[in-house]
Amino acid sequence: MVTLAAEHVRGQANKLLPRNNVIRLHGLNWSEYLNLREDSANDHLRMHYSNEELLLMTTGDLHERLARLIDLYLTVWARAHDIRLMSYGRWTMFAESDHKGLEPDNCYYVRDIPDVKGQRELNLGSDPPPHLAVEVDITTDSEFKFEIYRALGIQAVWIWRTGTLVAYAFQNDGFSPVESSRLIPEFPLARAADIIIAHYDSDDGTALDAFLTDVSA
Repeated sequence: MVTLAAEHVRGQANKLLPRNNVIRLHGLNWSEYLNLREDSANDHLRMHYSNEELLLMTTGDLHERLARLIDLYLTVWARAHDIRLMSYGRWTMFAESDHKGLEPDNCYYVRDIPDVKGQRELNLGSDPPPHLAVEVDITTDSEFKFEIYRALGIQAVWIWRTGTLVAYAFQNDGFSPVESSRLIPEFPLARAADIIIAHYDSDDGTALDAFLTDVSA
């Protein structure tokens, strides 16, 4: 098993400095948000909208690298454990009746795949929502998005924050941290986070080999 000293992990985590830019706009109505979201000039922007507040964000290279590694590890783990996933990336999702919307860093169907397989354009008004969303927090705190995820009907959210990967599950009318994801049982959240910290600047093959060596030991 690959062992990473706690001091080394903390030291590496301190190098993961924020490079993202975030702007918050207040007092925008639903139509104004939709107009901004549908404007092709804003395609490069991430948008999260709730309670007449709009968060605009650009993502830096570090943010994208961390999101990529989480997706890579999650995908190979699911395949090795015969868990079927369908990834829908940064799908812009709307809860129209609640006037809420966002783009996760990644989202996945884990169950109900036959209900969405083969559809060219999903509609959350009639189709089931993804089961799992992943967020990488560098300059923002994704817990403010929980009410949006609740409105969308998403049951599980994984959040990367300051060198940790924490799973949240919707229970008792809200999201709470859990030790293990029910959707992806026994996924090694803490070990995956340590390996990401150690290998975020490695090539994909090296980063994946480190993960597979660790979890198979």
